Amino acid sequence: MHIHLFHGECDALSLLNAKNKLEEIKEDFSDFELVNLDLEGKPIERLINEMESNLFFSSNKIIFAKRLLKNSDKADGINLLLPILKESAFPIIIFEEQKVPKTTKYYKFFNQNFIVHEQSKMNKSQVINWFKDYVKAQNLTIESQAINELVSRSNFDLQSLITNSKKLKSLPTPISKESIERNFNSSLENTVWELTESLITNPSKTKSTLKNLLKFDQEPILIINLIFRELKNLYVAKKISDPKKLIKILKIPPFAVNKLKKSAQSIETRKLGVLIEKTTNLDYEVKTGNIDSKTGLLMLVKLISG
Repeated sequence: MHIHLFHGECDALSLLNAKNKLEEIKEDFSDFELVNLDLEGKPIERLINEMESNLFFSSNKIIFAKRLLKNSDKADGINLLLPILKESAFPIIIFEEQKVPKTTKYYKFFNQNFIVHEQSKMNKSQVINWFKDYVKAQNLTIESQAINELVSRSNFDLQSLITNSKKLKSLPTPISKESIERNFNSSLENTVWELTESLITNPSKTKSTLKNLLKFDQEPILIINLIFRELKNLYVAKKISDPKKLIKILKIPPFAVNKLKKSAQSIETRKLGVLIEKTTNLDYEVKTGNIDSKTGLLMLVKLISG
C-alpha cells in the first residue's frame, strides 16, 4: 500500500518531494486515474468518496490531496477519514503546507500505520548545497558564482529558486553570474544590502539602487529596519575576524563573508556605531509619528552616505 504524508517546516521542498513521490508511484501503473484534491476549500468527504468510489475508465487510481489541515472542518473530517484510510485500495499522497505536530492524533496515526516524510528547515548553506544538486539533476551547466548570485537574489527561498530554475533552461550555457544579473531581479533583502554597500563603498550607485529598492512598494519603515540589520552585520564583521564565527553568528553563507568583511573595512568602527545609534533613533521617530517614514528613509540614506 502506498500512503504517504508529506509535511515540515519547508513547505516548498516538501511539496516538491511529494510530487517526486507521485511520479515514482505513476511508474508502477500502466493505466491509472489521477485525482487532485485541494482540501483547504473542499469537504474532506470528497477524499473519502474518492477512496470508496469504483473505477470506470481505468484499472487504478492515485489520489494526491493537499492542505487537509487548513480545512475549516478538519477536526470532524479527520475523525471520519483516519479509520477509512486503512482500507484504501489506492495509493494516496497527502501534502500539508505546515509541520504537523507529533502530539496530534493525525500525526500519530500516520506515523504508526503509513509513511511520514518530514522536511526540516534549511539554513543558508544547506539551501546553496541543495540548489547545486537540484540544477545538476536538471542537467543545467551553471557556474558556482552564478549559483550563489541566484540564491542570493532569491533570498534563499526554495520556492523562488524552484520557479527561477525554470527560466535558467532558456539561458545559454554555461550560465554565468553576469547572465543571472541580467535576467533575474534582486530580492528586497538583497537590494537593501546592495544599497547599504553602495552607500559605504560606492556612493555613485546609491541613486539607482534606491530607485530599484522603492520599486518593491514596501513600507519605508521596513526598509529602514533592513538597513539597520545590515549595519549591525557590518559592525559584527568588524569585531569578529574568524569567518566561521561570522557564519554561525550572522547565519550567512560562506560566499558572503568576504564581501561583508570588505565592506566593513571601508567604514570606521566609530562611524558605524554612530550610524547604528542614529538609525535606532530615526526608527523610533518614524514609529511614533514624528517623522514621515519615506522622509525618514531618505534622511537615513543621506546620513550614511554623508
